[in-house]
Amino acid sequence: MVEEDGEVLGIVSIGDLAVARDRGSALADVSAAAPNT
Repeated sequence: MVEEDGEVLGIVSIGDLAVARDRGSALADVSAAAPNT
């Protein structure tokens, strides 16, 4: 994400959008899962 003046605010991934828009999707499930450690 970038402000109008060019300042970088952060990164949004497809997984972030999937979790926000459709919690029931397969991509949202994978994106919201705990990392393997």
